[in-house]
Amino acid sequence: MNNSPHNLFFIKEEQIQNSQILLTGPEFHHIKNVLRKKPGEIIFFTNGAGKRYKSLIEQILQNAMVIKIKEEENIPRQNKINIDLGIAPLKSGRTDFIIEKGTELGIRKFIFFISKFSVINNLTPPRIEHFKKIALSAMLQSQQYYLPDIIFVKDIQKEFLNYDLVVVGDRDGKDKIIPGVQNILLMIGPEGGFAPEEIETFSKKKVKFVPFSTNRLRSETAALAGIVSLTTYYSL
Repeated sequence: MNNSPHNLFFIKEEQIQNSQILLTGPEFHHIKNVLRKKPGEIIFFTNGAGKRYKSLIEQILQNAMVIKIKEEENIPRQNKINIDLGIAPLKSGRTDFIIEKGTELGIRKFIFFISKFSVINNLTPPRIEHFKKIALSAMLQSQQYYLPDIIFVKDIQKEFLNYDLVVVGDRDGKDKIIPGVQNILLMIGPEGGFAPEEIETFSKKKVKFVPFSTNRLRSETAALAGIVSLTTYYSL
């Protein structure tokens, strides 16, 4: 039997009863009609919190699939360093892009906040749910087992205490990434950048201003450049 997932699917733990899953809805149709899986085949699920379920398709009904969990395994996080991304929400689909690619690259948490130059000044619960769906899809596509958290805070500076290192991507920055840290917050400003008074406040709180490129980057590009630079530096 195959012991590694080619396709990975999401399951909530409350959907599991006595090691059995009665699968319905879009995922049932995808497995049955797109992947054309048959009884006796192995598929894999995750709960997004580190568990992997190796499962056997027992029966396919007209509108449901009976699946038996054969093995349950706790998958450790691959990254030794935790990187969270603080970001002011962007217009159009650019925020979606950051959520998708950031999830693929192993971001643990997305923290949305409002900056002085933010074009978008609030995030509604439906918008947050939209971002969570994008993160879920990206997690499964990249075959990861931890779904990143997505939250909205009014004051990003209160979050600084939770981190060993807070980094702002700034092409004019003079700071360098430092070793020996465990929890990192990477912050990316809005389209207009951070206001001078925000930068001054950040500096007083010992935030590091690190140039991830000598070019002027759009926010979504700066986010990816920062993530890649950090993961490369810490060899994640």
